[in-house]
Amino acid sequence: MTPLSLLVLLTLGTHACNVTECRDDVQGLLQLVKGSDASCAASPHCSKLKLAGACCPTVEGIYLYCCDHSSSHSATSNATKTTETTTSIRKKPTPDVWVPSHKTVPAAVQLSCSGEGFLECWTFFTEADPTHGYIKYVSETEAKQLGLYSLQDGAVRLGSLVGQNQPVKAVRLQSQTRFSPGHIFVIDIKHMPTGEGTWPAWWSYGPDWPKNGEIDTIETVETETYVHSTLHTSAGCRMPSVSGIFNPNCNAGNGNEGCGLDGPAGSGGSVFNENGGGVFATKWTTSGIKMWFFPRDQIPADITSETPDSATWGKPYVTFPFGSDCPSYHFSDMVLVINLDFCGDWAGSDFPGGTSACIDYVKDPANANALSEAYWEINYVKDGALF
Repeated sequence: MTPLSLLVLLTLGTHACNVTECRDDVQGLLQLVKGSDASCAASPHCSKLKLAGACCPTVEGIYLYCCDHSSSHSATSNATKTTETTTSIRKKPTPDVWVPSHKTVPAAVQLSCSGEGFLECWTFFTEADPTHGYIKYVSETEAKQLGLYSLQDGAVRLGSLVGQNQPVKAVRLQSQTRFSPGHIFVIDIKHMPTGEGTWPAWWSYGPDWPKNGEIDTIETVETETYVHSTLHTSAGCRMPSVSGIFNPNCNAGNGNEGCGLDGPAGSGGSVFNENGGGVFATKWTTSGIKMWFFPRDQIPADITSETPDSATWGKPYVTFPFGSDCPSYHFSDMVLVINLDFCGDWAGSDFPGGTSACIDYVKDPANANALSEAYWEINYVKDGALF
């Protein structure tokens, strides 16, 4: 059983579960199973937490327990709900993350991932997709055999195999190192995945999600031409001063919604690619998190000359400040991730006709050509402390 502070305590009324049926789910939340109830309905909250059956939300919209239609329980519980009530403005699911066992490194670590040495920075994630995408993440060996990992003109290409009447095969890379505050993570992207059903991301997360935070610099779905940049945390982190934010509560939806905003126009999708790509920089310190986007023809000279000085870059497109509203301890031991998903909790729900229609689309051989832009081309990933 996880510490009490991680449990979701519930008021269940007349249909309460038998506490002997409680068990921890993958996020450390208390899972309560109840009997059949006509008010229960299938909910993405349930599958997101890997609960069995259909999820019953509370009046406030927070998931409570799930219906196990094969059993009936009548015991009562006097537990009191302690989770903060939130109103979802945008569906922003976040995975139940798997954390590789690497050591935390000091802020002075030097990270340089490019060309032939690119894979020295990464491990291949091959577990089931935590966000329920129509995807099979492949190993390094299979990625190279299928041509899903290759070098083209010095850039790393991370492709996808669609239209095979089976789950899409693609790559999810996770850093071999966890990071502490005091870094500027710089990624130079020539081409970003785009297309119906796609969900690419460049992000990072800490252990015991959402306790140690998640920083999403790049996420797009379908054919969007701008990125979404979002933070996900445990309770106690708010960003009321951030202009354009869709919800200031970074624990909205128990961390699944988070707090974020839309990035600059042309920062994603076909427009980004047609303009030759560009550079994203994410600066994470004990004072806050700042993000910049530079189109290809506006990349600062100090970045290309490997002597970056963020003080000369102008205003970031977003600054998430730390302080009394959001203490810096909400983010620690971050693992970097590059991945391409298909359908799943976000892109599937956005797809016309929903997830089933999304799956039918991406597995259909007739649509393989329409999804020919579903690949990454990356020049490099570097830690700004290196330059």
